[in-house]
Amino acid sequence: MKTEKELAQQALDVQNACNLSGVVFSLGAVVDQLWEIDRAAGCASTARINRNPIVRAFVAKLADLSAITYETEPGFWSALEDMAKSE
Repeated sequence: MKTEKELAQQALDVQNACNLSGVVFSLGAVVDQLWEIDRAAGCASTARINRNPIVRAFVAKLADLSAITYETEPGFWSALEDMAKSE
């Protein structure tokens, strides 16, 4: 199982993807892993997973590949980069 830090880096890396189906399958695996992380921490909930910055980054890429406008709040990407670099 990957750590949240590794999943955050994966969410950043997927921004270079061009295959929608690959992004979708990767997102499914990421969501499963986030559920495991949250269950282990005792804080799993659908809303928490749905709003996780890692999930939102994947959704942003899916929107981009589908030519749909998806805007994130200011600082979103730098916060995700910080998450990927955290200890």
